[in-house]
Amino acid sequence: TDGGAGFGSTSPVYNASDVTVANGSMIVSRATSVASQNIAIQQSNQVLGGFDVEVKGEPISVGGMVFNFDLSVGEVGTNVDNISLTNSSGAVLAGPVDATGAARSGTITFSDTVTFPIGKTTIILKGQLTTAFEANDTIVASTTPSTSATASNQWTTVRGQSTGNTIYPTPYTAVAGSTMTIKSATVTISTSATPAAQTVVAGAQDFLFATYQFDGTSSGEDVKFTTLSIDYNFGGTDTYLTGCQLLDGSTALNTGSNVVNPDPTSTGDAVTFTLDSAGLLILKGTVKNVNLKCD
Repeated sequence: TDGGAGFGSTSPVYNASDVTVANGSMIVSRATSVASQNIAIQQSNQVLGGFDVEVKGEPISVGGMVFNFDLSVGEVGTNVDNISLTNSSGAVLAGPVDATGAARSGTITFSDTVTFPIGKTTIILKGQLTTAFEANDTIVASTTPSTSATASNQWTTVRGQSTGNTIYPTPYTAVAGSTMTIKSATVTISTSATPAAQTVVAGAQDFLFATYQFDGTSSGEDVKFTTLSIDYNFGGTDTYLTGCQLLDGSTALNTGSNVVNPDPTSTGDAVTFTLDSAGLLILKGTVKNVNLKCD
């Protein structure tokens, strides 16, 4: 008889559990790991949106995918080029292609077949924005994988790799990614309130004179410094400083011949620090503190 597994007194002595064979399933959602962020113009591989694709039951292949852009007033989809679809490791799954579209909208069509394994895969749209975009413009990517089991869908030829059956991804509504905002490259520099004014004995080594804050939270791209100019105001004729270095955490930014020994007779003048080849890199969306220490 049908039912759960168990032993009986008649043949068959052991009756196995029923097994129901069904299609796999696919659910598409906004990727929380691809958060809203600032992006730059004329830079390749700018993040335009991210989506999580969760597959259950069997690997599922998708023969074509269409994504849409919602743009700020005055922008058109043709201003977004070289768009690729990658996974979270950066491997290209489809593209690159250029967007089409009209005012405030754009359409991206990938014709590459992508096979999604069982589990969750994060897919990321990356592209390049032309100079037509202005600061504070926004871009939101979206897709409607399927609207029902009968309608025309934006994800086509979706099939289970084990059953060969057609799969209809859910939900049957548009899924939007995070909002991306166009920003120029900018870093705001300020001096921290610490260390405070204090007295120090002569002969101190690696004394912390100042902490500078480099704020790149409003930047659309990473910014690299190769030199920094700092004003020194000496309070006396016998104020001699040597071995001045800027430090990013425990890493000195100027070593060897780049170590600075300021001239005490040039009080109020700018002292230029030439940084080592690695320079000082401020990643967009981050804040970094740099310490100034001298002997």
